[in-house]
Amino acid sequence: MAESNVHVGIIGAGLSGLALALALHQQSIPCTVYESREEKCLGIGGGLMLFPNGLKVMDKLCIHKLLKNQGFNFDRIYIQDGTSMQVTETVEYGSLDRYGFHALRIYRSILLDHLLAAVREKSIPVHFNRHFDHIVSETEEGVTWQFRNGSTASASILIGADGIHSKLRSYLAPNLEPTFSGMAAVIAAVPYAQLGLPEPTGASLNDPSSPNPLPTCIVVPPYGGFVMAPQGDYGGDVMITVQRRIDEPSSGRWDSVRAFPAHCPECRA
Repeated sequence: MAESNVHVGIIGAGLSGLALALALHQQSIPCTVYESREEKCLGIGGGLMLFPNGLKVMDKLCIHKLLKNQGFNFDRIYIQDGTSMQVTETVEYGSLDRYGFHALRIYRSILLDHLLAAVREKSIPVHFNRHFDHIVSETEEGVTWQFRNGSTASASILIGADGIHSKLRSYLAPNLEPTFSGMAAVIAAVPYAQLGLPEPTGASLNDPSSPNPLPTCIVVPPYGGFVMAPQGDYGGDVMITVQRRIDEPSSGRWDSVRAFPAHCPECRA
């Protein structure tokens, strides 16, 4: 396939930006990725669940085979009553028979590492420490934009994959701002061995015959749901989370929270 005359600029080297770069490369469309953070800060974040539709994309990008043994493969999520601990509902998330894939819970950093490695293997340029600032000019032929350091770049098409606080979105939709939902999640990752649960009796933690099948959402009226989801290699860690309704964050209220991840202070916005 001949290389396209179109060149695509991608703002953001997260999951969507890197996946898009690989998909464009498969269609012989050249692109360049620009990321505001340093490379060592790219993998900050917890775990995520990939369902069969997303895993089909990863498979097309030749990434799924690298992921499936580095996370927790499962087919069902169980809803349990917090008083009796009986399973009241089972929700199907994956199935080899129906969808061709199990669902997968994996650390975000592992997925990003594989995507970035694949992008580099294809020699797709990725530039870090490039904070998009504003559009300089836009025509039918292309677009030019400026970074916070004063440098500029151009492409035939510019795509924003820069997250909820996207500066590129503010150019396209200046009156559209993220709205706080009033809900916050409190999350921790705990080694499974420290939970004190009995050993699973089935083939895996997700087996319905297990006395404590995982992942699960334990519903405790009137307090809400308490979620436990294995992640990491074969479910060695378990994500535990609850949601709480809180007031709108006020100026200065979250400063101490934002300062907590001292392992990478230079990455804070």
